[in-house]
Amino acid sequence: MKLCIFMYMYNIIQTIILSIVIIYTCHYIFDYLKDTLTIQKTNNVIHKNNEKYQEILNIVKNNTVPENKKTTSMKDELNKLFNQ
Repeated sequence: MKLCIFMYMYNIIQTIILSIVIIYTCHYIFDYLKDTLTIQKTNNVIHKNNEKYQEILNIVKNNTVPENKKTTSMKDELNKLFNQ
């Protein structure tokens, strides 16, 4: 009777250990394949923000509006609209 209980406990412990080893192995195989077979995409947010900051700073220093951001007066726009 005692021997049967110990054998049963041994089988449970053996199954638990084997399951943990299999899960651990599969996890690290997946990580290895993911790291070696994919290309990491990096997004350089700091550089983009620095460029925008420099552009704003240049506008403020020069006190001018860039060519693509120049606006016309409301009066001129309305005249163009009515003349069409």
